[in-house]
Amino acid sequence: MIRDYEAFYILNPELTEDEANEFVEMIGGIVEQNGGTVLSKGIWDRRALAYEINRFKEGVYCLMYFEADSSVPALINRAFRINDDVIRGMITIIDKRYVDTAEIKAPGAGAEAEKEESQSIVPDAEPVIPTDEEMEVIMTAGEEPAAEDAAEDAAAEAPAAEDAAEEAPAAEE
Repeated sequence: MIRDYEAFYILNPELTEDEANEFVEMIGGIVEQNGGTVLSKGIWDRRALAYEINRFKEGVYCLMYFEADSSVPALINRAFRINDDVIRGMITIIDKRYVDTAEIKAPGAGAEAEKEESQSIVPDAEPVIPTDEEMEVIMTAGEEPAAEDAAEDAAAEAPAAEDAAEEAPAAEE
């Protein structure tokens, strides 16, 4: 039965970019050799790990979406276990109710477009500097709660002191 899968794996950070790409191509080749179709594949990013794994503090994150027979994930998992450059690997079945596989792009493909878009927006934005009147309102608003808090603290301390004074003579008797 043909299903859609997502393979997510983390590679040794000491690999060069060419070696990492070669491994990604090898995993894609396993899918294609066994009658599957690779929807997208690629290196996602080099990131710090959430916790240390096998003395590695960072890794090369890779992501691949593919359609294949149910026997192919076992072959990929075997390749993950055999290769020492794979720190962690996971293959999951994609539920078509929640993921539109027609919209899947190669990992990192949209990052450059998003980066350019965010850079084009930032230089055009002008900083908002409050006027002197607005600053006075902000400064006085910050002072009023402090005065109220001090009055409330003093009121709360007064009954506590009275209670302590009443209990002290009773303890002596």
